[in-house]
Amino acid sequence: MAKKGIVLFLFMIFMHKAEGQNMKNHDPGNSTRDVKETSKIGIHYKNPETAFLLSFGNTAVPAVLGAMILSNTNDSGSQTLRYIAGDMLIYGILIGPSIGSFYDGYVLRGLGGIGFRILFTGVGAAAFAVGLAIGLNNAFGGKGGSTAIPVGILTGCAILVSGSALFQIIEAPLLAKKHNHQY
Repeated sequence: MAKKGIVLFLFMIFMHKAEGQNMKNHDPGNSTRDVKETSKIGIHYKNPETAFLLSFGNTAVPAVLGAMILSNTNDSGSQTLRYIAGDMLIYGILIGPSIGSFYDGYVLRGLGGIGFRILFTGVGAAAFAVGLAIGLNNAFGGKGGSTAIPVGILTGCAILVSGSALFQIIEAPLLAKKHNHQY
């Protein structure tokens, strides 16, 4: 549990440092209009590079680290480490791409992306379970059916989840620009 807390703490530090870079990198002379910073309602300049880095970093870093840890922990003595690695992998795939949308102020869009990825991950998991059941039935002499349909559904869900993550990573800097243009 302590390792999980350390990982989350490091992500929070990264996000906090990225937030502090907003106004430092902004040059009002390059803008077609002044960017308003109002402390009353919290509207301020959003750096497109920061938005991209938050989405990409919160996707790639936990997903890659989680996959690396899972591939290197085969013994039963590291069960806690495997749970943490699984959580990191899930966070990176399902939640990480939406962090840039949250930073840009588009919370519902970020939540929609998370919901979409969770939905199709669940559908893909169900298709995997059905395909596995059919395959096991066939392996033990049963007259099941073809596993082509569940495999096709699983592949389609993997493409949709990956495409949604990639879309939100690419969209994050565009949403930051849209936010800056509106305010």
